[in-house]
Amino acid sequence: MDHLTPQGDARTAKRSERMAAMLFTAAALASVGFAVSCLTIPADTWIFVFPLGVVKAIDFALGTTLGITLSCLGAGARRWARVRMSRPATRPHSKPRTHDGCPEPLRGYDQPVGPAFRERA
Repeated sequence: MDHLTPQGDARTAKRSERMAAMLFTAAALASVGFAVSCLTIPADTWIFVFPLGVVKAIDFALGTTLGITLSCLGAGARRWARVRMSRPATRPHSKPRTHDGCPEPLRGYDQPVGPAFRERA
């Protein structure tokens, strides 16, 4: 983090970055599991899953690994975005401000500006 970030915020941001990295790693491992289950599980194998009953093993494996992959990707992207956007990017005001915070009115623009008002030589 930078020198303007308090120490507690730096620890929290680092922990949040580690969590996002863990979620992206879990998504990568689940996608590898998706590919492995697609290649290794025979299409005619049936298994019993308690709340669902008897289901095809390949459908259950592919659905579970794909669900884990997409969930971890979404949660990791959200966590990463919150870390990156925790402090809004601000720039210093380029125009001088009046006492009430409004920009000062522009002065010295008596002459028209732009290609339509350019003098022809």
